[in-house]
Amino acid sequence: MSNTETAETETPAKLETETCSRCGGGGQYSYCREHGTKCFKCGGSGRTYTKRGYAAHLYLESLRSKRLADVVVGDKFWMAGSPVNRAQWVIVEEVSTTIQRSRTGDGPWQDIEQIRLSGRGLKTKMPAGYQGGPESKLRIAQSAEGKASTLAAAVAYQGTLTKLGKPRKVKAD
Repeated sequence: MSNTETAETETPAKLETETCSRCGGGGQYSYCREHGTKCFKCGGSGRTYTKRGYAAHLYLESLRSKRLADVVVGDKFWMAGSPVNRAQWVIVEEVSTTIQRSRTGDGPWQDIEQIRLSGRGLKTKMPAGYQGGPESKLRIAQSAEGKASTLAAAVAYQGTLTKLGKPRKVKAD
C-alpha cells in the first residue's frame, strides 16, 4: 500500500453500553467464596447496556432465534448452563416429537405437544438435550454474514428508540 492510499477502517456497529453503576467499571465488587470478586451486574466486564441498548439486544436475540418447531438436524443451538452442565453450543443430532399429558389445577387433562432436541456439545462432546413446546424459541448459531446482518438490523432498530428504550413517536403529517 502506498502512502497516497488510505486504509479505511470501519468501526463495527455496537449496541449502546455504559459504565457499570455497581462496580464503577472495574468489573469487581464484594467478595463471594464461589465467584471471587466478580461483579454480578456486569459479569466482570465493567459495562452494561443502556436502556436503549438493552431493547436493541433483545431485538438482536429475537433475530438470532428460531422456533423449536423449525429446528432441523445440523442446527447449532445455545444451551444455557446449569450447576450440572456448563453453557455451550450444541449441535442437533435428532429432533423428535412427544405428547405429554398435563392439567392445571382441577381442569381437564390435555395432550400437549413437546419437541425434544438431542445432540452433543461442541466443546465437551457430552450428550445434551432440550425439550419444549413448538413455539418456544432457541438461539441458533449464525454464520459470519448472518451475525453482521442481524447486528446491523439491531443497531438500526436501536436508532429508532428513545433513551428509555421505547419506540419514538412519529409525527403525523
